[in-house]
Amino acid sequence: MPQKHPSKERAWGTRYDTLLSSPPSSPPSRPGQAVTSIPHSPISKHRPEEIVSPAPTAIKSDRPSHECSIFVGSLPSNIDVAELTTLLATHLSLFPEAKKVKVLRDTKGGPCGFVQCDDPASSARLLEVLQTTAPQQPFLGRQLRYESAHAHRTLFVSYRMPAQHAHRIAGLDSSSDADHFAVNFSAGLPNAMRVVRPRSAKYPTVIYNTEAQGYIANTSDWSDTDHATNVEDAFSHEGVLLAPLKFDAETMRKLALAFGPIEHFACYVTDSDDIVPCLSEPEAHMDKVIFPYPHDAPRSPVMAPGMWEVKWERREDCVAALMAASHTSI
Repeated sequence: MPQKHPSKERAWGTRYDTLLSSPPSSPPSRPGQAVTSIPHSPISKHRPEEIVSPAPTAIKSDRPSHECSIFVGSLPSNIDVAELTTLLATHLSLFPEAKKVKVLRDTKGGPCGFVQCDDPASSARLLEVLQTTAPQQPFLGRQLRYESAHAHRTLFVSYRMPAQHAHRIAGLDSSSDADHFAVNFSAGLPNAMRVVRPRSAKYPTVIYNTEAQGYIANTSDWSDTDHATNVEDAFSHEGVLLAPLKFDAETMRKLALAFGPIEHFACYVTDSDDIVPCLSEPEAHMDKVIFPYPHDAPRSPVMAPGMWEVKWERREDCVAALMAASHTSI
């Protein structure tokens, strides 16, 4: 009788494990057949080579599209994931578009949530509602941050007067008083800005004026390996210094390029008369231009009044720019 070999115990793996080869159950695929690529995670620090594997038959994925999901940020970190999932699902139960809620922790242990909808249209509707009602409906005393889970590489950017000064202008009685305040405020704008990424930080941060001009990087903390891996990082060590700081289109473009290669840097075109308000100096028609929120905030007279669309080649560069923008005051 043939000897029976004991069956090997099957081990569970992850979707990133290398697949072991096995005898084909069907004739080998012919040259020219389609291949399926497995992209690496955009959060990954390194850029592994693209992995391809033969796909004789098309397999429909059960995974929902990111265009049907909404990302939820600013969740409390001191609550268990299971309990946080239940609380968030209850908080969103008033919205019929929210079909499923999931909470997980990122690589640093911080919680983030995802809301699954039936299709991209319902996801877009729910996202608009959540972003509008979030200030009126705090979650455990916190203002949650809702964003599309779809990986974008494009940002709209513009200058703005700091919020506290914009509120003062809104409270003034006349336009002449507002203009007088705006002119006086221009003298108080920062004259220098530095964007730098500390060694232990994932994203760059922004510092101004004397702190920006007097910044000295602690080069002793940077090893040869760190220098080699950050050779393309414009914000490591001394970072990017803008002094004197100008509030024009060229400065905005220089900042965008510092984050990484861009596909295009273009003016935002309005729906009315194809106006392209990206000039360095305010024009007579600028008071008629309505920008989308939050780019409709007041500008100082020395600020370029326009709005720009920036598209990066890599998503992680776009994310880094978005994170750095949250630290700016202009």
